[in-house]
Amino acid sequence: MPAASDATAAAMAEGRNLSKEARAGDTAPAVAAAKPQSQSEVTSEILKECLQYVEVPKLDVDFVRVSADEAWLALRAVLSLPDGVNSAADLDVEISRLRIVVRMAAGGLPLADADFPCAADPDSAQVVFSRKRRTLTVQLQPADPKAAQAAHDAL
Repeated sequence: MPAASDATAAAMAEGRNLSKEARAGDTAPAVAAAKPQSQSEVTSEILKECLQYVEVPKLDVDFVRVSADEAWLALRAVLSLPDGVNSAADLDVEISRLRIVVRMAAGGLPLADADFPCAADPDSAQVVFSRKRRTLTVQLQPADPKAAQAAHDAL
């Protein structure tokens, strides 16, 4: 079926039909020769298209006290793991100064996404996978303890 011209597309969007004479000027655009793709490339492209419509669960990030005198704050995020996650190898965890994203290692399906309430030090991240509790816990130090305290006090 030939592609519709701009006039035909506009008419269709408005719920109108164009006569055969009005459509006579429609021509199909030239189709470039497509490079054959492997099934995994096609599957990956389809997954990327579908992920546009998936709502990624938000991950709650909280402050916790980590010293005996309770003067030092850390950031902690706990994710309840879905069925199908049996080991840490099933997950891909991306941590930056301002965000954490947890995805399935196979296929890249996002499991959780969260912004930190203050800048964090990604190099200080401690990630604990618990098969028994079916959780993934991420704890890291804030980049600026004073800014972290201010963000904590603002909550």
